[in-house]
Amino acid sequence: TLGGSVIRFEVVGTDGGDAMFDLALHDSGDFDAVTNVWVDIVMSVTLSGIQLYDDGVLVPTGECGFYTGDQSADNNLAYPDPGDLNGDGFNGFDFGEGNIFLGVRADMDELR
Repeated sequence: TLGGSVIRFEVVGTDGGDAMFDLALHDSGDFDAVTNVWVDIVMSVTLSGIQLYDDGVLVPTGECGFYTGDQSADNNLAYPDPGDLNGDGFNGFDFGEGNIFLGVRADMDELR
């Protein structure tokens, strides 16, 4: 997918629709580019598309990458364009069940 460090986004709809894509933070080997600045990412999700904003600027969907083991419209609603989801997109979202992870590691690593 993309070189360097990435943020991987995964959005799962109530009925199991799955959209996954990556956004590069910096080029390979350029760790100072990500460790010395604050990164402000906002994700806007609708039933038919996903948009990212990096420091208030809309990220073109062409800058997104995809996990190479999941590059098909059958497995990933976001491939090849998160802004225009495949098929009917998501059927809905129910935030009343399960956990929502915002701004933390989803793996709950106690050392982080």
